[in-house]
Amino acid sequence: MFRMMTREDPEDEDFAYIADIRLTSNLKRSKFGDERLFFRHETFSRDTANIKRHRNRYTHKEAKAKAKRWQDAVERINKNITENIWGDTPINPLPEDRDEAQQIIMDGIIE
Repeated sequence: MFRMMTREDPEDEDFAYIADIRLTSNLKRSKFGDERLFFRHETFSRDTANIKRHRNRYTHKEAKAKAKRWQDAVERINKNITENIWGDTPINPLPEDRDEAQQIIMDGIIE
């Protein structure tokens, strides 16, 4: 379903392959998935703090410089975001009714 790629530094041109995410069954809705399944994502500031903790991989100076490059990259991106962040990709409007909108989204996932 997805090929996972990453880069170690915001200035890197190439991404490194890290994993494939593959489904072993069809997607389906469930009460558990809709109401109780949540993933915790680290905040960016916590990620950069984690870089600084990798003393076994980087010197303190290298880790601090790497965290600063990532923070600078995010600030640049945030400054450049405009209303047209999706470029030429069409964005279909959804109905105001929440159930109707959810049904359209679910139909798109299942197909």
